[in-house]
Amino acid sequence: DAIYNYAINNYFPFKDHCLVWGAQQPGWLAGLDSAQQRAKVEQWIDTVGGRYGSMSMVDVVNEPFNSVPVYKNALGGDGQTGWDWVVTAFQWARKYCMKGTKLLINEYNVLQDNTVTTRYLALIDTLRVRGLVDGIGIQGHYFEFKSYAGSPNPYAYSVLTLKANLERLTATGLPVYIT
Repeated sequence: DAIYNYAINNYFPFKDHCLVWGAQQPGWLAGLDSAQQRAKVEQWIDTVGGRYGSMSMVDVVNEPFNSVPVYKNALGGDGQTGWDWVVTAFQWARKYCMKGTKLLINEYNVLQDNTVTTRYLALIDTLRVRGLVDGIGIQGHYFEFKSYAGSPNPYAYSVLTLKANLERLTATGLPVYIT
């Protein structure tokens, strides 16, 4: 709340991170049945949307490839789109966040692998054609590009591949946010 209020009072954009993320979820969610999980996640998104009504943007789903939540099936599982659980989260975010809040998808290890970029673009398109996504998040951790000094398994990804895949993402016409 303090950070949100500071940002709003000083005319800074406020970005919330995040609504749905399998790596950061209350342990008690796993003990609920599917209907209860669904209701609690929807309530969470509604609460965040109401509490931080003037946020500029929010990562609706973080790391859908690498950190799938325990309540995935409660939100629709793969379903017809292959990503119904993500679509549901974005539908709720669109419903409960103030009009004008940019809804983002966010993932890591996207740029160095053409196959992952293609898969990410397919997910983005699933959301885009439904009018649910306003921006693309990619994570710019050091390990996204190069191993740490002294690594027992050193690597450095091709700058040409990184650039080409970034261009593929920007070709969607959606803004790309590197965090």
